[in-house]
Amino acid sequence: MRNVGYGRPGTEVIPAGWATNHRPVLAGTRRGDLALRKPGTTQAWSDDAEAMVSLPLPVHFTGTCRVQAIDTQARERVVAGDPETTVDYLITTDIDPAATLDTSPAQGDLATVTDTGDPLLDGRVFRVTRVGTGTELFERYLFCTLND
Repeated sequence: MRNVGYGRPGTEVIPAGWATNHRPVLAGTRRGDLALRKPGTTQAWSDDAEAMVSLPLPVHFTGTCRVQAIDTQARERVVAGDPETTVDYLITTDIDPAATLDTSPAQGDLATVTDTGDPLLDGRVFRVTRVGTGTELFERYLFCTLND
């Protein structure tokens, strides 16, 4: 049985059809493009270099995205004894209902955003630190830090 919360007597807090009605509105706010890949490289032959070269692993997810800074100020963290300046970002993308565990966004993925309208973000690489999920979600929330 589905748990339903009510506001006014007999009125659901989240009405039936809410997600269907609001999905296109939020989809319209995702103006950038997102490509996700696993960290690491693979070796391939380069005719130009006449040697084996390291290439990033292939992209396993693409979609539209919206990027926003979560923190308004960068903070310094100490990582393995070295100070690192980090800023946290939220990248919102669409959910692919046909996705599998191998093709869905995952913690540790590297995210590259393009066509965001912000030249300081386009082409940047983010590391996904957490992926938000839930029952009423029709967008996927990727909590990230800059990786480059």
